[in-house]
Amino acid sequence: MTDLPVVENQTARGESEKNSGTGAGGSISALNKGRFSHNLLANLISFALAIGIGLAFTPYLIHHLGIAAYGLVPLTVTLTSYLGLITMALNAVVGRYLTIEMEKGDMRSANVIFNTSLFGVSALALVIVLIGVMGSIFIDSLIKIPHGYEAQARLLLLFCVGSFLLIQLATPFLVSSFCCNRLDIQSTINSANLILRVIVVVLIFNFAAPRMWQVGVGYMVAAAFTLVCSVLNWRMLTPQLSIALRDFSVKALRQLTSTGFWVVISQLGTMLLLSVDLLIVNRLFGPDDGGRYGAILQWSILLRGIAGTVSGVFAPTMMYFYAHNDNDGLVRYAKRSVRLLGILIGLPVGLVCGFSRPLLTIWLDPSYAPLATLLVVMTVHLSLNLAYLPLHSITQATNQVRVPGIVQIIAGFINLGS
Repeated sequence: MTDLPVVENQTARGESEKNSGTGAGGSISALNKGRFSHNLLANLISFALAIGIGLAFTPYLIHHLGIAAYGLVPLTVTLTSYLGLITMALNAVVGRYLTIEMEKGDMRSANVIFNTSLFGVSALALVIVLIGVMGSIFIDSLIKIPHGYEAQARLLLLFCVGSFLLIQLATPFLVSSFCCNRLDIQSTINSANLILRVIVVVLIFNFAAPRMWQVGVGYMVAAAFTLVCSVLNWRMLTPQLSIALRDFSVKALRQLTSTGFWVVISQLGTMLLLSVDLLIVNRLFGPDDGGRYGAILQWSILLRGIAGTVSGVFAPTMMYFYAHNDNDGLVRYAKRSVRLLGILIGLPVGLVCGFSRPLLTIWLDPSYAPLATLLVVMTVHLSLNLAYLPLHSITQATNQVRVPGIVQIIAGFINLGS
C-alpha cells in the first residue's frame, strides 16, 4: 500500500526540507523509544485521577442539582459526543499517516498531513457550531426535560458544544505527542483538564445557586485550557511542523477521509452499542430513571476508560513496527498487549461485580442498592469485550478498517433493535 502518494508526487518545493528535524533517514520516535513504562504509568495515574474525580463528582452533582437535573448532564455530554462523528473522519487517522511520514523523515509530507488535518477540522467546526445551535433550540424534542429546566438545558448544551469544539481544534496539535510517543504529556494535559473542570464547577456552586448549565461552563474553561496546552505541546515536540495554508491538500484530504470514513462507521456502531441506551432510557422512562441509569453507567464508562487508557499506550509502538515493515514484531507485540490488558481489566471488573451492592450503597445511598444486578449486567462482560482493544491499532496501522467498521455498525443496529 502507498501512503499519501499525492503528497509525495508534489513539486520539488520543500524537497530540501524532507529530512529536516530528524536527520536523513532519521526517526522521530527513535528519540523516544523505551518510553512504554513512562507512558503507561502516566496514563494510569491520569486515569486513577479520573476515577477518583468521577466517583466523587457524581454524588456531588446529584446532591446539588437533584437526580433529574443531574441525569441531563451525562445525557447532554453523550449527545455532544455524537458530533465527533463529523470530525472523526479526519482526526481518527491523522496519527497513523503523520507517524509513518515522520518515521520516514519526510517532513514535507508530514506538514501537508498536519495542515490538511488542521484546516479541515477548523472548517468542520463551523458545521458543529451550527448543529449545536439548532440542537439547543429543539432540545426538548430530543430528550425529556423536567419542567422548568428547559432554559438551563439549552445553555448546558451550548456550553458542551463549545467545549467540544475547542477540544476538536486541539486534537491536530495533540497528535504530536502520539507521533513522538510522548503520551505522558498528553496524559498530563488530560489530568489538568479534569481537575480544572471540577474546580470551576465547585467554585461557581459555592458563589452562586447551583444550576446544571454551570457544569457546562466548567467543561468550556477546561477545554480552552486544553487547547492552549496542546499548541504548546505541538511547538515543543514537533517544531519542524508549521502552520501554512499552502500545505492544505484536497487530494490528501480525500485520502484521509477515505480511511477515516470506515473509522467513523465503526465509531457509530460503538455509540449504538454503548451510548444510545442512555437516550432510550430518558425517552422511555423519563428524566428521573434516566438520572439513576446515568449514575450507574459511570462504572461502565470508568472501566472502559481504564482499558482505553492502557490500550492507547500500545498504539505508537504498533505504528512504529508497521512503519518499519516489522510484521512479525507487530504480531508478537499485539499478542502481549491483549494478554496484558485482559489481566489488568479483569481485576477491577471482578471487584465491581462482586461488591456491586455495598458499592452502590456507600457511593450513592442505600436506595440504589436494588440496582446492583443492573450494575453487574452492565460490567461483567467487559473483562472479555475490552481485552481486544489493542487490536484496533493494528487495523488502523495497516489501513484495514473496512471490515471492522461493517461488523461494528451491524452489531450497533442489532443492539438498537433489541
